[in-house]
Amino acid sequence: MNSLSYAKLPDSFCQILKADGQGQNSIDEVFDRCYQKDIPFRLLSNKLFPEILKMKIKPERLGRSAIKEKLAASYMEKYRAGDSRDGTTDSLTISTSIQDIKKLEEAFSSFTVDGHSRTFMLGFYLKMTFLSNNSGNGQIPEQILSDLLTVIPLYLKMAKAKIWRIDFIALSLWYYHSFLGQEQLLTLLKRGINHADIFRKLKAEERAVLVSSLLTYGISIGETEPYYSPMLD
Repeated sequence: MNSLSYAKLPDSFCQILKADGQGQNSIDEVFDRCYQKDIPFRLLSNKLFPEILKMKIKPERLGRSAIKEKLAASYMEKYRAGDSRDGTTDSLTISTSIQDIKKLEEAFSSFTVDGHSRTFMLGFYLKMTFLSNNSGNGQIPEQILSDLLTVIPLYLKMAKAKIWRIDFIALSLWYYHSFLGQEQLLTLLKRGINHADIFRKLKAEERAVLVSSLLTYGISIGETEPYYSPMLD
């Protein structure tokens, strides 16, 4: 299994997807900060969400799902068109563009914290990597999507609590599944073996691929905290 590829994701959009709380980290506050500082994001938002500008409606009132789905579809459309379009999209284009991301969100919904959008961010990242690599039409390849929808939940259900950074956990499990196989990984998880000890069971080259992939994903979404550091202790 190969390392993941870097994808230059829109920073403001990633910040909005990571908005998960109240006060300074609410979607209203994060959206406003991005709107004030990021001129391309501001121009796109004015076209996608005119009610925010004209009617002073808060983003939360428009709905978190509506905002992230419109923005994701628009960024993908702009990328396909070589940035020549204004980014506006109709409802059919939005639905078609993100249907695989929504399937992923549904599959992981019972394992992650309510109101968080990290699963959506993972799906968006995967789609943008395939767009940037000219692989297909930007849809997540069928085999990869099948693994994420049907195999990874088998492991996620063993978690004892809701998972915050489910994107990193899902990616780690995906690689463990590929390197160790379903039977061995299920056995290790049922025995309560922790993340670091599972990592140590990988071959040196497999460890390098996993760390490289997690680092690449983190850089792509603008997250500098080294998620993989506990595995290197």
